[in-house]
Amino acid sequence: KSMASLATQTVVSTATFRTNWVDVRALMDGPNIAQQGLSVKPPQFKLQIAHGPNPTDHRGDCHIEGATGHTLAYGPRIDVADGNWHTITCIKYPDTATGTKVVVVVDGVAGNTTWSRTTTGDVPQVARD
Repeated sequence: KSMASLATQTVVSTATFRTNWVDVRALMDGPNIAQQGLSVKPPQFKLQIAHGPNPTDHRGDCHIEGATGHTLAYGPRIDVADGNWHTITCIKYPDTATGTKVVVVVDGVAGNTTWSRTTTGDVPQVARD
């Protein structure tokens, strides 16, 4: 099942990918590892590599756009575009009255917990064209 079909307000949802990127695009642009939906046409789930001039900038990040809000969470400062195999997991916790908690884990190391300012809400199944 897709992240979108599982990501509701009341359950913990996870998506895990194993990747071995070697990508100079991470210097200027964040290459996608997995994406469902478009940011201009929510709902969306996207796991990507953050961009920047330093190798530790190339960490995994997770963007979730739901029915009522969005959040962007970053993994630990582990370079996931170094050509080695990495396991990246995005964890979306149930909504609370104050927002939604999302954590990105890379190779067993959790990044900082990110709270959305609003609840994310359901991420309904994205229609296929």
